[in-house]
Amino acid sequence: MSSLLPPLTHLIPLAQALGLTAPAVYAAITYSYNVLVLPPLLAHADDERRLAKQWLRAYQYGPVFVPPLLLTCAVTNGALAVRAFARWIAGGADGSAVSGIGAGSGGGSGSSSSSLWALGAGIAHAVAVLAFVAIAPYTLAVMEKRINGAAKWKAQLLLAPAFTTPLTEKGRLEAKTSDGGGLEEQKKWVMEEGKSPSAFKQSARRDWRVWAEGVSMREIVTKWGEWNAVRVPVGILSFVASTLGTCLSVWGAAK
Repeated sequence: MSSLLPPLTHLIPLAQALGLTAPAVYAAITYSYNVLVLPPLLAHADDERRLAKQWLRAYQYGPVFVPPLLLTCAVTNGALAVRAFARWIAGGADGSAVSGIGAGSGGGSGSSSSSLWALGAGIAHAVAVLAFVAIAPYTLAVMEKRINGAAKWKAQLLLAPAFTTPLTEKGRLEAKTSDGGGLEEQKKWVMEEGKSPSAFKQSARRDWRVWAEGVSMREIVTKWGEWNAVRVPVGILSFVASTLGTCLSVWGAAK
């Protein structure tokens, strides 16, 4: 049965392709939020409740595509990094006996050169993993408790005022004057308090909820775009590093 399966080396091109595609797709989608999604939403943001609905639905699409891309990038680039470092170590061991000063054979330099290419590839793939994985703590630990949570709190205040307890006088006034529709309609937009970060639960710190009650949904969405933009260059860095690692592996194999 094992003879019917392709050798693991045949999976390397697939890993390389997925390793650079995943961060590229992530960076493209994240960038599109700022240049394709938010501008038309903000251009017609006269109705705060409509803007809250549109932003919330767009934001909640994130968990659909981010985890698979993150897992793909981490697994493929991680495996490629381990493989490259193993080749570097093996190459150094093979060339150590002949790479000393005054070695008469040229084999040592060839082995040393190939080993350095492998080292470069390993570092590049490791950078790709670290850069892309860094997006997770920034999103879950930083954005969720701040700007993401503030936007969700404001959205619920506008869309489900009967089920929301404002923290400020301005928030209470907005809840009284906000037309959230019938109770059944409002229930659709209620998000329970969550201990762990989630796009479908309330997660903001108290100070950010207070801030959200004092500004408009338009201001919150605009600021969310600024925070979201930080993730774009990180995704691009991961893509560039993975591409560099692949190129170094190919060039090293050709030496």
